[in-house]
Amino acid sequence: MNEISVVMGIVDVVPVVIFLMANLKLMTALHNKLSYNKYAILASGAYMLFFGGICKILWKFLYAFKVCDYVTLTECFFPMQSIGFILLCVGVGSAVFAKKLPANGTTLLSAAAVIPVVTTHMPFLLVTLIAMTTFNVILAIGNIKLKNPRGVLWIVLSYVGMLCNCFIGVMANGSDEAVAIYHWIAEFSHIFAEVFLLICVSDMIKHGLKEKNAFVKNA
Repeated sequence: MNEISVVMGIVDVVPVVIFLMANLKLMTALHNKLSYNKYAILASGAYMLFFGGICKILWKFLYAFKVCDYVTLTECFFPMQSIGFILLCVGVGSAVFAKKLPANGTTLLSAAAVIPVVTTHMPFLLVTLIAMTTFNVILAIGNIKLKNPRGVLWIVLSYVGMLCNCFIGVMANGSDEAVAIYHWIAEFSHIFAEVFLLICVSDMIKHGLKEKNAFVKNA
């Protein structure tokens, strides 16, 4: 059985809240660079990732308090993560590359996000990793365009933390030994990742992210 504790559930709230803060800052900075539909895609991705995290937290609390093992809450995590990151990539990418997609480009890319819904858990993980990597690459390119090399370092550190959280989390769910240790490593690597994501977005804002033509003039 998973050695999930109440304290672990409380600690898990921290990176989810930090992630929300980073994305709220990102959405605020990008709102003047996106059309309504692209901004809606960006916001949908951010909130889907946030609520995916909330579902995971709820599962941990229910499990830790011995109410029930409501597996639906944890099984929906990867579908929400994969879809959320794809939508986030479309939204942020539209701003960073400052180019119009084909007439139905965003619609097609967003529609592709529903593909993981009909697959099994491993494709969920693969799609999440690919989309998460793409998201970080887009932010790195954004920092380069803003002439902010320090921001590239922050997003690389955040990405390393995300990878550790992802792989250690999979190990924790698939192992019967030292499960608590795996979960704690995953928790702190998650916090590490989200802290550096927040630092990265804040640094990008300091380097002119909020300016309407930030990426155009620096292209």
